[in-house]
Amino acid sequence: MKQRQKSISKIESFKRWSRKSYSVYNSIGKTVKIGVLTLCCCIVAIPAKTKAQHQDTSTVEKTLEIEEITITADRTPIDLSRTTKTITIITSDDLKRQPILGLEQALRMVASVDARQRGGLGVQTDISIRGGHYEQTMVLLNGVCFNDPQTGHFNFNLPIDFESVDKIEVIQGSATRLYGINSMSGAVNIIVDPEKSNYLKFSLLGGDFGLYKLGIKANFYKHNFTHYFSLNRFSSSGYVKNTDFIQNNGYYFGKFENKVINVDYQAGYNQRQFGANGFYSPKFPNQFEANNTILASIKLETKTRFVVSPKIYWRMNNDRFELFRGMTDAPSWYKNHNFHQTQTYGASLNSWVQTKFGKSTIGADYRSESIHSNVLGELLSDTLPIKGQDFGYTRGHKREYTSFFIDHAYYHKYFNLSAGLMTNYNSDLNKWLFFPGMDANVLFWKHFSVFASINTSLRMPTFTDLYYKSATLIGNENLNAEEALTYEAGGKYITKNLQVQVSVFERQGKNLIDWIKYPSDTLWRSENLTNLTFKGVEISTSILPFTFLQALNIFKKITFSYTYIQIDKPNQGFQSTYVLDNLKHKFVMSSTFGLTKNLLLTYKYSYQQRNGQFLKYENGIAMGLESNKPFSLSDVRLMWEAKKWNAFIEVANVFNTDYFDFGNIFQPGRWTTIGFNYRIDL
Repeated sequence: MKQRQKSISKIESFKRWSRKSYSVYNSIGKTVKIGVLTLCCCIVAIPAKTKAQHQDTSTVEKTLEIEEITITADRTPIDLSRTTKTITIITSDDLKRQPILGLEQALRMVASVDARQRGGLGVQTDISIRGGHYEQTMVLLNGVCFNDPQTGHFNFNLPIDFESVDKIEVIQGSATRLYGINSMSGAVNIIVDPEKSNYLKFSLLGGDFGLYKLGIKANFYKHNFTHYFSLNRFSSSGYVKNTDFIQNNGYYFGKFENKVINVDYQAGYNQRQFGANGFYSPKFPNQFEANNTILASIKLETKTRFVVSPKIYWRMNNDRFELFRGMTDAPSWYKNHNFHQTQTYGASLNSWVQTKFGKSTIGADYRSESIHSNVLGELLSDTLPIKGQDFGYTRGHKREYTSFFIDHAYYHKYFNLSAGLMTNYNSDLNKWLFFPGMDANVLFWKHFSVFASINTSLRMPTFTDLYYKSATLIGNENLNAEEALTYEAGGKYITKNLQVQVSVFERQGKNLIDWIKYPSDTLWRSENLTNLTFKGVEISTSILPFTFLQALNIFKKITFSYTYIQIDKPNQGFQSTYVLDNLKHKFVMSSTFGLTKNLLLTYKYSYQQRNGQFLKYENGIAMGLESNKPFSLSDVRLMWEAKKWNAFIEVANVFNTDYFDFGNIFQPGRWTTIGFNYRIDL
């Protein structure tokens, strides 16, 4: 295997597993770099990547280098090859070379992910996995959960852009015992991992519909300290009336590392305001919304045999929603805009030890969620001021979570087996709940393994589910928490040039929360549905054609994946907003071509068909129910990669397809963008 030019000290390289115990590598306290991976891992695509180097696209390596990948969204870090979950990794190379301009577009590359946009370029995106509700997906930034308790619409209000991201871990399948409350259908962990180098990087792009983006990034490394800074502004005049947006991000990530300890700390600010053309009700298209989000966290991990890892975090989100933008044409019954402020903070203490009997984990979590609002919650004893307004917050609510967990994983050269239990107390439920689970992975021969799991999970209703009231919506303070029992099984075949994974799953949901409307009703209501069962199958493949035949050198990488989901539901006499309106079929294919030494072309194709119906509106008037229609999209990016700079031209929705992710909210047609990045090494 080729050594990396900027190799880190304390890295051992070897050619292949020896079929003997490798626990000796754990005892020497070094990272192990693997050349040929024979223990299959649950991943669809792990492209070779050289960090802090500028890759020569004309070079084809005979021996592929598979990175040392550690999954960090788990309670404790775990090698990808030892996980018993279906996990897809989106790398920084994917983010750089694919025709995408945002994190939400990157997630569309995963067939099991339903990334539903309202405005253009992810101004507001709901992320759901395997047919689940978007509020059943946990969103983490560097392993820290920053889900918003007001509504899952704000879970992706993160202060970073895709150019700052090292990789994205997409964990399919529920496992509350591993990831915590609200991870019923899966989790998305976005990871920033700066280089150990000093540089400045400038980025600029522009495109149709008045689109522009300006960004600057800086990284400084000295004496075991890394400091990474990112600032950017993203704006567009909108592709149709009232779809304009402005977004500003500021983000800092710091890291200290020595032989004894690792410390990560981050802080960020996200500000966005956008025309919300019919976002929440097509009856009133002239809506507007403004959010600003502040977050921070610090995480420590010892490098002792018995590892201790404490973590604390905080997040605040302010939201202003205008049903009538700027009070234009507002009726007499509409007195004030909606103002909300949510705060979440928490702390956890995880600890684990590796022995010849496996890895034992034990720990505890605490989390607090609160809201102040002029709409949501119970009446406050005192009115709290709202900056810049002549009225204040009159309502609010607070709830707290306390969790304890224990887990043990046994590793053998032919199989893995893990089992554990999490118990959680929620102040709203006023009782302790228990979430057991078990996972297994068996290696049958050199490149083929099978896995199976059974897990339980829960999601608490958001403050919007509980309390929201408007001219078209009414919440329900008596909602029960959602629960689910999930079974999954699958097989993986992985070699250095071909990776295939197939899995089947069944999620039995209980008390699922949805906004529904009965034919005789004028309002949408938040209610617990009867039990629903989701069944599905996933197929994912990644091929490196040039490793089969030198003549195929132009084909750098080809991936495709497919997901099918079926819902076993009772006869319904109502219209569903979310739970019954999800993907049935989704297919994604991507291919990257090396046209010349520095010129790359990437083409991405996707097809999707949704379950469910929506109430069609024309000029604010309901016209009756209409089924969701299938659609396909093609995106292309042409990119020139040089040592210090790169430039690209991208065309999204090449064939100008009319489509929408939510009924009545049309998405952009063809959108052309040109971008440029320049790096200065210091």
